[in-house]
Amino acid sequence: MQEFDFNAEAILFFRPNGKGRAYPLTIRRFSKVCEAILYAIEELTPFVVKSCSIESGDSRISGTEILEMYQRTDFPLLRAN
Repeated sequence: MQEFDFNAEAILFFRPNGKGRAYPLTIRRFSKVCEAILYAIEELTPFVVKSCSIESGDSRISGTEILEMYQRTDFPLLRAN
């Protein structure tokens, strides 16, 4: 898995219903990667998370990588679960 700076700026890309190109793409900017990860896992459905991606600089994580980063012991924010 790629290393991400949890404090770097990030952009989250997702389709609210998790479906293909026929549906609008939502783009949300976050001041920190960890905030984008937290939002994706705690606010979006698991189906949508599978198809979303987070970009920070030249790095990108998507789907299961987002969940893996959320579950890391060094994740800097409090988790709801």
